[in-house]
Amino acid sequence: MSGRLRNSYLDLLRVIGTIAVVVGHLSDSNVPRALIYSWHVPIFFVLSGYLAARRSVRDEVARRLSSLARPYVAWVLLIYLAYVAVSVMARGGLSWVQAIDPWIGGRWASAPFSAIWFVSALFVATVATRLIDSTGWGWPGRFGLGLALCVGLAVGPHQLSRLPLAVGQGLACVVFVQAGALASEYLTPLSIGTRALLSSAAVAGAAVLFATKAAVPLDLKSLDFGTPVLSAAAATALCVGLVIMPLRITGGVGRMISALAQTSLAVIFLHSLVLWSWPGVSPPWRLLALALIAPWVVGFVLSATPLAATFGCATRPRPRARPARA
Repeated sequence: MSGRLRNSYLDLLRVIGTIAVVVGHLSDSNVPRALIYSWHVPIFFVLSGYLAARRSVRDEVARRLSSLARPYVAWVLLIYLAYVAVSVMARGGLSWVQAIDPWIGGRWASAPFSAIWFVSALFVATVATRLIDSTGWGWPGRFGLGLALCVGLAVGPHQLSRLPLAVGQGLACVVFVQAGALASEYLTPLSIGTRALLSSAAVAGAAVLFATKAAVPLDLKSLDFGTPVLSAAAATALCVGLVIMPLRITGGVGRMISALAQTSLAVIFLHSLVLWSWPGVSPPWRLLALALIAPWVVGFVLSATPLAATFGCATRPRPRARPARA
């Protein structure tokens, strides 16, 4: 957490975002898209920028290799073994395309690898943000470059969304990481009352834009940024507003939320395997419960083993308050 005590409210945003990702993959209807696609993926990019605003390029690369790249390889390999076994034994085998696409990643990876693009895109976005920061330009120049990447990739050739490992998506999402970093530097130091006012205004304004369909939801996996400029701006305002909200959750509830957040990578990777393996489960809420509970149980089990860090499920206890001196 970049030297900060864990804020369980921010962890709650990660948990809610994780649940929203699963909901988005469970249904193809327009209702989930309208309710969650405007924020459920951008919130992770904004949070990453907010919590790592002052990291160097070297520190960012080292941290992301440990927290994203290593778990990415471990989970994809594990899921791939299950994918091949089930496909060969119960689904008539695999074509060469089906066998290779999961390793290309990005948009090429379909179920049960539907969400892996997000992890590699987050790696690209966070590292690219630090590289841009290292130019020494002022915030207008750095943010302008991030915005140019976003616009250029959003309106560019369709093939850009099919770059391996979601490189295109990651570069397009640099602007969300930068927004989080800007919020950390300039909005967090404000008074609680000012932050509450700004947060409420940003969330309410963005909600109105999406509710009235003035801004349509984004689909970052497809590099679909919805209504030009307006959808990305509304999504940024909504996520920044949520992140800067001056709330804290403490006690046992806070510890449980943080534990869920720290094992949520298991859900990001495994839920698509659950949905792919048991497509006929009904009613849908049962499949949703299975796709959430089973991966989170796996995450908690892994967190108690030597493999916890390898799979990105290492839980870190809160620092204890030092006793007052006599």
